[in-house]
Amino acid sequence: MMCGDNYHHHPRVPRGCVAVLVGQKEKRFVIPITYLNHPKFMVLLNEAEEVYGFRHKGNITLPCDVDEFVIVRGLIEQQIMSTTCAPRNHQHPQPSPPPLSQPLLF
Repeated sequence: MMCGDNYHHHPRVPRGCVAVLVGQKEKRFVIPITYLNHPKFMVLLNEAEEVYGFRHKGNITLPCDVDEFVIVRGLIEQQIMSTTCAPRNHQHPQPSPPPLSQPLLF
């Protein structure tokens, strides 16, 4: 199940995701929990800590502009897709040639 945009009238959060509120109007987004450890997202969390304090009660609230959040989320998604969908650079064993049906004549 994918995480995506949700609004206040959609209280359920899929397993492996977390809801965050963004901007002055507190637009609700649902993102994968793994994004919380991403360095770009950590910058947003540090901003939130400066504005709201570390012991802020309730949802994770990010004071950044919604457009900034959408850009950061897009960059994280791009990076994840490029690392999970990148072609692997490993060698496949070459198949052995089939046995000869007739002996070679020299």
